[in-house]
Amino acid sequence: MSAPETAQLFYKTFAVLTAAVAFSFYFLYQKNKLIKDFRSEASVLSLVILCGTLVRLLIAWHGYGNYDGRSWEIAADAAARGANVYAETERYQYTPIWFWILGALKRLHQVLPDISFGGVVRIFLTFVDLATLGVLVAIARQRNLPALQAALFFYLNPVSF
Repeated sequence: MSAPETAQLFYKTFAVLTAAVAFSFYFLYQKNKLIKDFRSEASVLSLVILCGTLVRLLIAWHGYGNYDGRSWEIAADAAARGANVYAETERYQYTPIWFWILGALKRLHQVLPDISFGGVVRIFLTFVDLATLGVLVAIARQRNLPALQAALFFYLNPVSF
């Protein structure tokens, strides 16, 4: 089995497992069984964060990558040379902010060569997802909506991986 095929199998397996865990959490949450067992929503929210973060980091470490990953490398190499990424490639259609972030992550990758560049970017994006989760939970609490439900549907959603 080739590396891309192995990676796709890896992604599909984790997506199915994570979806099953997310639906199980939600089902138990709706039935109030999980909240009683863990004694608080904060404990369950912590478990959701732990599970979602572990899956993201596993994918970051072992994942093969895709078209975007190669585009990140092209843009980061252009940033490292001080070149204009828009002139270098037609693949890059993002704002300059992402270009600068990729350049900074490329410099970080040079310090951490054991992690692939795509892995460094995906780890950074995991932190972005954590920050987004914090914002979603805060909004849910402010509007008196179930924060755990927002966490389940965002952070354990296989599409967000």
